[in-house]
Amino acid sequence: MFHVKHLLACSSAIYGWRVGIDKVHANIPHLHNPFKGFAEEISIEALGRFRIYESLLKKWNQSINLVSDSTLENLWKRHFQDSAQLLDCAPGAKKWVDVGSGGGFPGLVLTIIAAEREPNAEFTLIESSAKKCSFLRCVLRETGLRATILETRCEKAAPQGADAVTARALAPLPKLLALTTPHVAAKGMLIFPKGHNRNKEIVAAKENWKFHLQERKSITNASGAILIIKRAKLDRTAK
Repeated sequence: MFHVKHLLACSSAIYGWRVGIDKVHANIPHLHNPFKGFAEEISIEALGRFRIYESLLKKWNQSINLVSDSTLENLWKRHFQDSAQLLDCAPGAKKWVDVGSGGGFPGLVLTIIAAEREPNAEFTLIESSAKKCSFLRCVLRETGLRATILETRCEKAAPQGADAVTARALAPLPKLLALTTPHVAAKGMLIFPKGHNRNKEIVAAKENWKFHLQERKSITNASGAILIIKRAKLDRTAK
């Protein structure tokens, strides 16, 4: 029953988009976001894809814990826009890997945005939950987008050699570095949105890791920042 219900959810979502595409702009919340005028700068097609994504997420979330129910009312800012701002952290990156994709944040959001802004970019989403992978594939199918879904733990995935590796709300920074560094290219970068406790995580990470860190202010979280990390490696001299 699980698979049948959610396949029906896929079909109803795309039908709803096709019959209501003329009302897209009226349904996009007017929120400040990383793209100067979210609704104006993104095409009707992309907005339609986000509507499909939103519809499927709300349906599947009733059976699978994709996001907290308390965040659904603020879905566009809390998840879509918060994820979308990461694309500008690695302009020109061709190979992206999202670790622990869950409900597709930020991996699916970046895939939708990049389809127009970075059409040659390739995305790989790594997720260990079979049910969440089914959801990710459903969204890709119904939005007509392509991305690689790896149904495995990131520790078991083959090294990806990505230009940019993302992870959102997955783990504290020391563990994130251990999970993601095997998948980033030598000249690539790690991109992690973090909240107000990030300084404690950075201090803890520096006990065993060496890295170059740049912080970029979050547009959606007044107390948050995006950590952009390059040349991360274990500090063999650390005790």
